Amino acid sequence: MKKSVFLSLIIALIIGSCSQEKNSPIEGAWKLISGNYTTPDTVENYPLSSNNMKIIDKKYFSTIWQDTTMDKSNWWSSGFNGGTYTIENGVYTEYLLYFSLPSNIGNKAAFKAEIKNDTLILTYIFKKAGYSNVEKWKRLE
Repeated sequence: MKKSVFLSLIIALIIGSCSQEKNSPIEGAWKLISGNYTTPDTVENYPLSSNNMKIIDKKYFSTIWQDTTMDKSNWWSSGFNGGTYTIENGVYTEYLLYFSLPSNIGNKAAFKAEIKNDTLILTYIFKKAGYSNVEKWKRLE
């Protein structure tokens, strides 16, 4: 219950700040439309039956996901993360200040960011060959 109230408060604050004038094309609310994680041995597609949303404002981002069709013990079933971000030379880097999986707090994730029409494409930058992670997000009105 506390987690839900905290998450609702964070989302409300971020949505409120998104209503300000946009300075960057990456700012706004986004819904996940596809995603996959590839290793040398396997490809795992993100569950798209869920409600995955990313909100980005001038300084902060927040991502939430919930999939009611999955086993609740699976970490994909629901969660959230958020923090600050930077964009430099087409690289979008998230600095995790909170995460539903506490061991990820304090980590950062760097993505090649590209916007095509109303779609934000984030490609995770791996240091290991054979690994990739691509997320496609559609802008919400």
